Amino acid sequence: MAVRHTVGASDPLHSRGSVDPNDGLPVTLEENIQHYGLNRFKIKVQGEVDEDYERVRAILRVAEESCSTFSCTLDANEQYRSV
Repeated sequence: MAVRHTVGASDPLHSRGSVDPNDGLPVTLEENIQHYGLNRFKIKVQGEVDEDYERVRAILRVAEESCSTFSCTLDANEQYRSV
């Protein structure tokens, strides 16, 4: 069974910033990949082409740096009128 990790539109990628529950669990995408060995991702986008493009590229950079192989899907929640 393959587990797919959802990367939310505002989930931190590298830096915890102000999001740190201080519970010892991973918070950032990078930490989650390292801790759980993730390599399948569902990337949430919001319907803003330029912002979504930059966010997806940033997520792909983290995956490329952290995983030997990976796959991903996009989830726009019907935010875009066409592919």
